[in-house]
Amino acid sequence: MEKMSKGTCKILIHNYPTLYPENFKCNIGRGWFGLVNNLSYEISRMVFNSNGNLIVAVDEIKETKGELRFYCTISEKLTLLRHINFKFMSLCAKLDIMVLYNTLQTIRQRFYKTSMEQVSELIYRYCKKSTSICEICGDPGECKLFNMKKKTLCKKCREEEESNAHS
Repeated sequence: MEKMSKGTCKILIHNYPTLYPENFKCNIGRGWFGLVNNLSYEISRMVFNSNGNLIVAVDEIKETKGELRFYCTISEKLTLLRHINFKFMSLCAKLDIMVLYNTLQTIRQRFYKTSMEQVSELIYRYCKKSTSICEICGDPGECKLFNMKKKTLCKKCREEEESNAHS
């Protein structure tokens, strides 16, 4: 399978310099470039809209078991809300009522998500979406077992891979 070239990876570095360091690792099929580019655009928009409170640095993009894996470091500056949350968590831990804290966190997440949680959910959605996009050409595909390994391929690319495997 043809992987994304260094030139294609450089496009990501050029288009999203705040997300991609020069030395990030990229080992995916060229068919997922559009997916990764769209994800990068959405993350960079969230970073821009955070007024410097959110920092995302991509470490590695790869394929595992037919699914996109997008590894990055996400950090968020300590805002007043996060500071209050940490103080409340410490108090609950001291009083041995972490069940209350966890319940309140679950309720909070239904109505308000931190920037870090939003980025994590976005990455999760795109990784799941990759299982329906061919790794090689970007057409609609299916994640199936192929030569003892899971791959996400369209019918045409699967047939080509099978014929290459038999020759």
